[in-house]
Amino acid sequence: MKNHLLLFTLKLITLSFVVSLVACKSTNPMKNAQDYCLEHDRDQFKNCVRYRKDYLIEKQKVITKFKENTKRCEEYAIYKIGGVSNQCSNNNNDIVKTATASVSGNVNSQQNCDKQSNSANRNNNTSVHQIRMDMQKKDITKECMKDYGWKSDKSYRAELKVLKQKFGYAEL
Repeated sequence: MKNHLLLFTLKLITLSFVVSLVACKSTNPMKNAQDYCLEHDRDQFKNCVRYRKDYLIEKQKVITKFKENTKRCEEYAIYKIGGVSNQCSNNNNDIVKTATASVSGNVNSQQNCDKQSNSANRNNNTSVHQIRMDMQKKDITKECMKDYGWKSDKSYRAELKVLKQKFGYAEL
């Protein structure tokens, strides 16, 4: 009985230690900056923390902007190939011109509006037609992302590399 109690206590202590280690991991830019500076630049800790925090905030802005632009471009591509009626688009000043048409930065799939499927899509729902529509959607999305200034429509790595270089965290 004593052995079971001792074993249970040991397991409980181990589990609480693991939980406390996981709890120490933070997504807070300030905490991440402090951790980085303690490890890499203790001599200039204050300056390092400010600078690293600024970098992490800018990095998060790039990632967020990429995700927002991707969503907008995908919604625009669906709209452009006839997925929804133009009642769902809301023209605003946030417009990007593409080679084929303009992209509204405010196309919102969550709006409560009549989404009408293109009648051609209903009548001609073959696999070849669907493949063509998917390819057209990918092309429109890719062009839209390039118009927003992204090097790739799939990743924000190139922009993060430039940001790292700007802040001095990557080789030129």
